[in-house]
Amino acid sequence: AWELFQCGSVWHAEPVPNEYYGIWGQTLSGFVDRTGTFNVMFASRDPQGMGTINLARRPWNQPIRDNGFVLSGHQGPSLTLLKRTYPAFELDARVHYSGEVAILWGYSAPLGPDRPVADATLHPMTLTRHHALTLTADTWRIMKTGDALPPETVASGPLAAPAENISLSLSPSGAVLLRINDAGAWQGNSDTVSGAIGLLASPNSHLQVHRFSVTGESSAGISSYLYTDAILGAGAAHETWKETDDTHFRYGVGAVSMKPGARAKWNVEGAKFELWAPTGPGYGQGAVLVDGIQHPLIDFHAETAQTSHVVWTSADIFSGQHAIVLVAEDKEIPLDSLSVMTQDK
Repeated sequence: AWELFQCGSVWHAEPVPNEYYGIWGQTLSGFVDRTGTFNVMFASRDPQGMGTINLARRPWNQPIRDNGFVLSGHQGPSLTLLKRTYPAFELDARVHYSGEVAILWGYSAPLGPDRPVADATLHPMTLTRHHALTLTADTWRIMKTGDALPPETVASGPLAAPAENISLSLSPSGAVLLRINDAGAWQGNSDTVSGAIGLLASPNSHLQVHRFSVTGESSAGISSYLYTDAILGAGAAHETWKETDDTHFRYGVGAVSMKPGARAKWNVEGAKFELWAPTGPGYGQGAVLVDGIQHPLIDFHAETAQTSHVVWTSADIFSGQHAIVLVAEDKEIPLDSLSVMTQDK
């Protein structure tokens, strides 16, 4: 017998050459032996691309880590975000890293893969609309990224040693104070844009977070998921949706169904959802299902083309994991983005 006891990662990479690619292939395999030890085997590759087989073990009845967590980037960057929105905050962190990593704030970019196929990486848009403290072994930089890349460097400086203790605060007036390794590094001003706080590990980078304490007034988080996330979530075939660049879509990109029954599926965690899409003369109707329960059809038809707006809003439901499915009826329909709101309290 077996039981799924945790949603999320039960494995993380170590910054060693034989795990350069992270988990390469499908997944890990493991078992708990009679001594109560969890034994796992996983495949990876070294920096030269040679395959490696790796073994690891730990006591099954002990916490995975004494404290903190690990975030690693391999062939592409890795991103993680808090589920609250902060207009101002005080952050106290203790980290250990290799490569290039960043602390993000004021984050409001859409989320999703760059393409709805295997070996995808983050969509370029996920790297926009935020501020960041970027760290390497010998430099720090305060970065600002608007609606498009590349980012703007606001301030920078050298590091005598990699940053371990980091204190970063943003006041309601926009004043920023940065301390690294218990020494003042920079103070200046920033936009007071409310958004998420998060972490980014660049390709071939490794971040151990021992402390990540955030204080400040916060509100329910809102995340937007791109159409690519829905196509990939449904495992849709390439001939099901046609991707398009069109300013009528919320972020200037989207997809249009190519046959009746075309299916898209966002697998998300939240308490309320809003479906965004353009409407126009060539569109028909689509069905929305929440956790398998169908809601009234959405009519995407309009006499004149309309830019993206909210075409469907869910009722408040329990905060947790949900599947939001969109299915094309007889005519083509647009596939744009889904906004997900976390529970306020």
